[in-house]
Amino acid sequence: MLTTNQNLQQGRYRIVGQLEQNGAGTSYEAFDNTLGAGVLLKELRDNLSKVTTPAQLEARKMSFAKKAKALTEMRHASLLGVKDFFSEIDHHYLVTEFSGGSTLGELLDKNKKPLPINDVAKWADSLLDALNYLHTLTPSIIHGEVKPQNVRVSADGKVKLLVFNLVRSAEEISAASANQTFDAAVLPYLPLEQIWSGLDAASKKVILTNYDDKSEKILEQPADARSDVFSLAATLYYLLTARIPADALTRSIDILEGKNDPLQSPTQLNPMIPQEVSEVLLKALEIKREDRFSSAVIMRQVLRTAFVRVKEREANASKGLKMEDDAMLEIPLAAPKPAAPPAPVKNPEIESEAARQLELIKQQLREAESRQREAEQRATEAEKRLLKAEKDAANTVTVESAPVFAENPQAAAPFEPDNIPAIHNSSSDEFSGMFSEQTQPEGGAFKKVAAAAVALIVLGGAGFGIYTVTKTQSTGAAPTMSTTNAAIPAPTAETKPATENVPATAEQATTESADPADPASTESTNPAANPAAVKPNKPVAATPTPQTAQVKKPAATPPAKQQNTPKKVTLDELLKDN
Repeated sequence: MLTTNQNLQQGRYRIVGQLEQNGAGTSYEAFDNTLGAGVLLKELRDNLSKVTTPAQLEARKMSFAKKAKALTEMRHASLLGVKDFFSEIDHHYLVTEFSGGSTLGELLDKNKKPLPINDVAKWADSLLDALNYLHTLTPSIIHGEVKPQNVRVSADGKVKLLVFNLVRSAEEISAASANQTFDAAVLPYLPLEQIWSGLDAASKKVILTNYDDKSEKILEQPADARSDVFSLAATLYYLLTARIPADALTRSIDILEGKNDPLQSPTQLNPMIPQEVSEVLLKALEIKREDRFSSAVIMRQVLRTAFVRVKEREANASKGLKMEDDAMLEIPLAAPKPAAPPAPVKNPEIESEAARQLELIKQQLREAESRQREAEQRATEAEKRLLKAEKDAANTVTVESAPVFAENPQAAAPFEPDNIPAIHNSSSDEFSGMFSEQTQPEGGAFKKVAAAAVALIVLGGAGFGIYTVTKTQSTGAAPTMSTTNAAIPAPTAETKPATENVPATAEQATTESADPADPASTESTNPAANPAAVKPNKPVAATPTPQTAQVKKPAATPPAKQQNTPKKVTLDELLKDN
């Protein structure tokens, strides 16, 4: 054992401290005085018999130098590179780069729980690539001791596979296996073919009962790439489950006894391990060599595919879980903008047909508007003609047998004798008012003349009223107002005679006020029926109403001409009679 500050190789390497010790040798941290950098120094023991000749020592020294020189020529990022080598007495030394950090075994012992699956996946890919590099060299190199203690993790998280054991010859490895008592810490990572030579004959015979001739020959062959695949799968199993896998010998005996394989599925031990990854590890850990992956590169590809599937499934599950959470919480989401409609495919025939249909519709609209304007014009002309006809009809209205001042429609009311005092009083009041409004000159003569005039007017009015009543009775019916409407005929309105049983007297002679052929005399009314009609200064215009304006009445028939001319009544006679 080397001590601290001890110098080797003529003072080039100075021992700083011991790192670890195992059956293969002891590791030390050292300092390269020539290069001025820290290095890792590995001391390898040579299992020699007690009696060793100088020739044997020299032969072993030459074999070590040959293999060490091959290690210095290896260049891979996941292999701990060998920088130098030398031998002193019966000890051989390899000098490698100092990576720092700790081995995977130390890291797992420190955490006491499975390592993160993402880190393990990254390390597995790097280690499988390094093994494939060794297996494809010429001649091919089989590592033979892939285990957590031979994998170091640097400070930057990269893994380095140690290659110290590669300097041993095949004869040394075979002899060591035949005479070794297997360490419980190493046995779980060794395939059955690597421990086969160390078994007794009885154990071999029992195990071979489960093998055919072909499988038996494969089992007895030296270790190959499939042996390193088994060791790496056992290492990954331990990192993901924190459980040391059941060794191949124990598994073989349990299977021969009819028991289940004691190697449990990694997913059962750690539910966080995806089923796809678990299946890859179990296939690489098959007891029979022919049932495993045939090379490290194939296992690497299958493991990569498994992790890709895991990531895709996790992404889909995360997306589905998010959608479920949004639905449960009823979180309103921003409406996506509606996708723009696809651009229509232009077809010349369709476009021309559409244009023709559009033009036809426009033409129909223009024709409809023209017909509408013509209809409006005809309606306007009809309305004008109607108004003109109504105006002409209004101008042809004739007034029968009445003075102009009696055009009030109320003049058609029947004559009542009781109205005579009212007429007298009204006339008296009006005339008296007229005279009272004038300025009267002083003197009694004027007063006498005025009184005589008033009396004459009153007497004249009374006489005129009696004359009118007498004439009305002689005709047998009161003349009525008639209008003619060329468009709408109406029933004839009749008036009741003023008196029915009053005998005619000589004073009630009838006179004709106008020629019956004169249009101005075709409209007559009874002044006694409406007291207001006697006001000569305020004639009432004939206004047709809905009830009377359109009523057509027969014209009054003039009485037959008497043979004797009626006697004219003078004012003196009227005054004398009264």
